Amino acid sequence: MPIPSKEQMTGSNVSESQFKSGMDNIVDYLKDAEQESLILDEESQLKLFKPTVGRHAKTLDSGKVWRWDGARWNDAGLSDLDLAKDIINNPVLVFTTSISVDSDGVVTIPSFYAMKVGAMKLYDSEFIFAPEGYGYAYTLYYNFDTHEITFSQASVRPKSGSETLIGVAYHGRFASEYAVKYKNETNVIPKLSNEVLNARLVPELPLDFLYAFNSPDSPDSAPVVAINDTTLQSLGIRHAQKLDPLGKRGGFAQVSLFDRKIRNSMHYILAILVCDPTGVFDFGTGGGARAYFGKASANNSDYANFKTLDAREFDFNQLSSTVRLYFSEQRNVVLDQAKYPDSYINNSLIGARVGADAPNVMYISGYWISYTADIKGYKSQISLSDTYYPSFERVSDATILSYLYLRSVKNTADVSKINSELRGLEEKKQDKFTSTLQSLYADLHNPLMSVNIKLVGDSITWGTGASNVSASSPRTGRLTDPRNTTDPKSPTWANLLRQYLVTTFTDGQLIEDAPGSAYGESENIIILSKDANLFKFANPNKTVKFTTEYIRTLIKGAAVDSKEYLDIVPPTYPSNYPSEFSFEMNGSGFKIVLAKFATGTPETYFANVYIDGVLHKKIELTADTTAFNYEEVITLPNNGKHLITIKNESSIMSAMRIQNIVVKKSVKVSNDGIIGSTTKSWLERVKLSESIKHNDDYVFVQLGTNNRGYGSANDYSLNSFSTELRKIVDDIDTLSNGNAKVILMCANAVTLNDYPTSENNQHSSMKTINSAIKQIADEKKLSFISNYEATQQLKLDKVDFLKDGLHPNDYGYRVMFENIKRNIVDQK
Repeated sequence: MPIPSKEQMTGSNVSESQFKSGMDNIVDYLKDAEQESLILDEESQLKLFKPTVGRHAKTLDSGKVWRWDGARWNDAGLSDLDLAKDIINNPVLVFTTSISVDSDGVVTIPSFYAMKVGAMKLYDSEFIFAPEGYGYAYTLYYNFDTHEITFSQASVRPKSGSETLIGVAYHGRFASEYAVKYKNETNVIPKLSNEVLNARLVPELPLDFLYAFNSPDSPDSAPVVAINDTTLQSLGIRHAQKLDPLGKRGGFAQVSLFDRKIRNSMHYILAILVCDPTGVFDFGTGGGARAYFGKASANNSDYANFKTLDAREFDFNQLSSTVRLYFSEQRNVVLDQAKYPDSYINNSLIGARVGADAPNVMYISGYWISYTADIKGYKSQISLSDTYYPSFERVSDATILSYLYLRSVKNTADVSKINSELRGLEEKKQDKFTSTLQSLYADLHNPLMSVNIKLVGDSITWGTGASNVSASSPRTGRLTDPRNTTDPKSPTWANLLRQYLVTTFTDGQLIEDAPGSAYGESENIIILSKDANLFKFANPNKTVKFTTEYIRTLIKGAAVDSKEYLDIVPPTYPSNYPSEFSFEMNGSGFKIVLAKFATGTPETYFANVYIDGVLHKKIELTADTTAFNYEEVITLPNNGKHLITIKNESSIMSAMRIQNIVVKKSVKVSNDGIIGSTTKSWLERVKLSESIKHNDDYVFVQLGTNNRGYGSANDYSLNSFSTELRKIVDDIDTLSNGNAKVILMCANAVTLNDYPTSENNQHSSMKTINSAIKQIADEKKLSFISNYEATQQLKLDKVDFLKDGLHPNDYGYRVMFENIKRNIVDQK
């Protein structure tokens, strides 16, 4: 029955009988609604409802389903978790029924953890299964005949002719045997994943998911609490362990290796996030970041720590006033077989403690441990950039089987071929986590890096359809055509992007240096105590490791009036100071602010500046008057990225006293959009060489709208478009000397002649153009931004976002800009 309107209940002409009839209708409606199943936000709301016997409710905070017995609500045992437990009666069933296959035929096995707790858990919509019994190591096999995943608790199991090992679960972590193999077979280390389970401290999981030996009595089992810090939350972290000087003072995460039986050298990256609400970061006596490496004998006994890292061996990056990332890069962790015969590396731990005299409570989370076996011929130090940081969940190389799952592999006996194809798919999956957009995000935030962006496109890049555009005629279809204004009052996606980048990463003033091109710049003063992490320090005659934290201990003076300084000494200087420092930068030059002394001569007291390994300038460190704030200007030979190395090569024992480095950072966006252009015209008429320069760092390419038709089927075929776009990408790489990174984009959805018909002479749609561009981006491992997908829903909803059915209006361009900005910002 309908609910009466307000007028029917309280109108001026409503009689008493009409009012009573309306009330009866409302009561009947509420009674009916009361009998329906309820969905409530919190369990506490249940007490507000007392329906008839047998009715159900679901509470979203716990996921439980409740049943009313006439007096109280009872857990009905029908939650998603309860139903999943009922489904999984056999460990094999978990994997055979939960496998998903995507359009490329890649088979994904959901993550699982094999822990000593004998119960199945559901976490992040993934099955987390723990077999009955106690154990640390479990093995998974793929059967070519049955296409099934088989599961065994045996640590050693012979493979039959139709089975191959997929991976092993070590203390709750799924690890790929393939990943280990191909890392050992090459001299290139792929990006390493975080191996810590529950690194972000989801509170529903017990602490022994984090560290096997946590117990309520342990001083290193600090409680997990909610934490409201914007920097941590931007990394997806909402819980941390609370380190209390008056209570539990430590917290640790563990990664176990066990059956790997590793005896050779290992490479480790260890990191942890520390939040100090006061911003002081005083850990107290004996406090700070810590790491331990453990060993066991061949028969899994005699457990002990054989290597410890204390706070002095951790560097840190200041992420905000209240959050620091502490990290340590360990290239050569090896077990001394003479001291520990027939033993192997079996685990590693990362964590932190505060001393009893620490001034305040601190919080830790974001545990990170990456590792790989030592690789013959690999000499470089591994850094955090060689990992997937900050993707805290494991990027598992073992969760794919390949399109072989869809093939008939019963007749395929060549296991080595299968393994080779699996490795190729694993590498393809890893590449998805590195991108040109990630590199752009990093360069924009680096004060040493200027950024030059070139836009290659058609009229939608030029800005046709927006308000306040410049005159576009006369046109010849070349770069000499009139350019649109750079003023953001003409709100094209290009102008809005330029305005956003200039106001966010420079001083905000827009300077036009050529038609369609404008930039902003700012002078960045690099303070060593704050920005020491931007530099690499060394002394060939010293064995000390010049970590950022150690360098900060060498900085003297105060930052006030730029009187803070660091001494760079000659290599033979007796103290443990650096004799040189280096950094990468992109720009026209920089300025060194330093002190000079009335000692020595220009021939005995000097420093040399090397650009890309070549001597560029000699800096005389002697002066008539000893004083601070001398300036040395270094001009780079040409714009672009360079490696700068500065060495004190004096023959007398006197330091080069550095105060700071001053860099002028610029961000420029040049719009080379040409109205009416196609991929073909960019190759044959425009001459790409007139657009792309050696100092272009990033090139956004958005072409394809005009490739859909209006000409011969041969010229406008999808195959021709793909071939031409591939060549444009290759030519950009050649013309920029390999410097420019390409970002492919697809333009907006359209309503004018979008689909081929006999009347419109179209040969493809924007949907097919979008798919073709994405395919090329995947093929060439480039970032891809789809403005088509960002605007397609506007088209379906009949929102007014187009000027003429083809070109966006101001609102459409705003949507495109926001989509592009989001793709850049999301790389953090």
